[in-house]
Amino acid sequence: MLVRSEKTADELTAALADLTARRNALDGAVREHSDRAARLAHEIAAVEAELAQIAAEARADLAPLSRAAETAQAAAAEAGSRGRARGSRAFPPPAKRSSGARAAR
Repeated sequence: MLVRSEKTADELTAALADLTARRNALDGAVREHSDRAARLAHEIAAVEAELAQIAAEARADLAPLSRAAETAQAAAAEAGSRGRARGSRAFPPPAKRSSGARAAR
């Protein structure tokens, strides 16, 4: 009976050691995963901040261009309406070539 109790105790000690080793390995994996997740969250936040900054700069860069385009469109529309009021064409007709210019080529 004593031998059987010692054998059972040895088996239980080995099982406990195995479970302790597994727990330690899992604890290490959880720590590594948590660290990796924190690093990724930090990198994602940095990328999102950079994207927001780029988008803000792009909007700021486009504002003057948008105003310039609107001004140019208004000026073109005004010039076109003045030209039509005077009866002139928006663009002059193309210059006619003489038949001698073709022969010289």
